[in-house]
This record gives sequence, structure tokens and C-alpha cells, in this order.
Amino acid sequence: MHGMVSYFIRRLLLLPLTFLCITFMVYAVMRSAPGGPIEQARLQAMTRLQEGGGGGPAKVGKSGEMELPQEALDDLKVYYQLDRPIPVGYAIWLGVWPNHSRGGKFSGIPQGDFGRSFRWSEPALHTIGDKMKVSIYFGLIGFFATWLVCIPLGVQKAIRHRSLFDTATSLLVFLGYAIPGFVAALILMLLLATDLGWSLLPLGRFRSEGWDDWWEQGKIARSVWDQIQHTIIPIMGYLVGGF
Repeated sequence: MHGMVSYFIRRLLLLPLTFLCITFMVYAVMRSAPGGPIEQARLQAMTRLQEGGGGGPAKVGKSGEMELPQEALDDLKVYYQLDRPIPVGYAIWLGVWPNHSRGGKFSGIPQGDFGRSFRWSEPALHTIGDKMKVSIYFGLIGFFATWLVCIPLGVQKAIRHRSLFDTATSLLVFLGYAIPGFVAALILMLLLATDLGWSLLPLGRFRSEGWDDWWEQGKIARSVWDQIQHTIIPIMGYLVGGF
């Protein structure tokens, strides 16, 4: 018993270190990879220009690409800590280093300041909260569905040990190990939701566009069936990688 308690304590003590290592690596990769906030601002300016709304502070350079004024570039770099070294920027994001773009205050994860998403142009915490319900929905259903399949399957494999059923299901399980869930989901989408297959299920989205109207109008059965149709492919992809 004492050994088990010490094991759990060691694992818990490793959580902060694991969190710091993973988040630092992700932060460093995001800082180094192309497609950051400056590129996003340039694309947004180009979109506004193509729509006839003007490019704002951007202008077309000699190469034909959108160019932002140096002042705007400097403001973006300061706001997203791109003018600071990666370790300092990470410490600011973590909330343990003063943020000069916030008046020298500590503003990071502990303070509830997750920054602003340069992809969605909204507070990152709002983006996380908006997507969280979808993740929880699929996560819970996938978790329980995996156990509902795995437990009876394991019992039957134990009862029919070394039988044809045991061999065939073992082959399917190892095949599931070898195929990532997202690859299985893409294959299912091609087979069940496109003209290449049978077009039995909807392609993409969490729900159909008229789902809220159906629910408010009391069309419960239609709403539930629509939700089930949008759930089948993601959950089947989840199950493939969950055995």
C-alpha cells in the first residue's frame, strides 16, 4: 500500500514538469512556424482589399504582396510578444513575467488572461469555451462507447480463447491500433458522406444549420436524429483508436 501511495505522489509531482515541458515546446513551435499573427493580419488586409473595403493600413508592395506599415508590424510584435526571446515570451504567457504591453502587469494563465486568438480574432478563452462543449460531448460519448464495446468483447474473447472469433477480433483490434482515428474518420467520410460512397450521413459540422429552429419549434425527433447523424462518423473514428 505504501508503495502505491508513493507511486501516485511521484506521478502527481511530475504533472507540473510535464505541463511546463509540453506547453513550452508548443509555444516554441508556434512562434517558429509560419502563419502567425503578422501573416494573418496581411491575409485579412488582402481579403478586405479584394472585397472592395480597402486594405486598411496595408498596401500592395512591389512584389504584388500585401505589406503592412512598419508601425503596425511593431505593434503586432509587441502585442504577441514576438519582439521578446521565446523563453521570455513563454514566461509572460505563463504569467510569471511582467507584460509591458499590459502596462507592466502580470497577465497570463494564472490571471485568466489567455490572450487573443489571431486565427479567430477573439479572446482565446472565449474560443476555448465555445469549442469545449463539442469536445466534452464527443469525449464522453466516445469514452462510454469504447467501454461498452471493449468489456463485452474482452469477455467473449476470454470465453472463446484461441477460437476463430478470438483470432478475427484480435486482427481487427490490431488493425485499429495501426490506423489513427482521424484517418479512419476521413475514410468513413468518403464512404458514407460523399458521392464517392453512399451519401448516407452529413459531411462536417456539429449540427445542421436549422437545428436550433427545429428545436425551438418542438421538432424534437428531427433534432435528435440530426444530432445522431452528425455523431456517427466522429465516434466511429474515436472507437477505432480507442481499443
